[in-house]
Amino acid sequence: MPADRQSSQEDDLSDWARKELAKVRNEAAGYRTRLRDAETKLSVAKSPEEFEAALADVKAKNADLERSILVSTVARRFDLPEALAGRLHGKTPEELEADAKALQALVTQGSPATLGGGLDPSDEDDGEMDPR
Repeated sequence: MPADRQSSQEDDLSDWARKELAKVRNEAAGYRTRLRDAETKLSVAKSPEEFEAALADVKAKNADLERSILVSTVARRFDLPEALAGRLHGKTPEELEADAKALQALVTQGSPATLGGGLDPSDEDDGEMDPR
């Protein structure tokens, strides 16, 4: 896709969509950087011990990234704010979902079911209004 066409499509997006797109692009750039770092570490490893150490480092970072993706996915599914997504606890998707449900209940607990206030217009009204 040409760059000028892509930027015109981005201009049509709402603010939240532009922010989300920028966030995703930054995450992707971070992943590319980590991949290059891992490739470099593995390519300069000369002994089996260095290779094993580099491989263990790559596996640890991969596990961290997989958890981060899983937490983000669960948080989005339950409409949790980004600030609460980092507070999710659990090792399995099921544990994370259970924790997300509990957080979601706490977040929505304080909000009223309806935002209407004052008198209910459906109350029996005889059409007369008392100005006092």
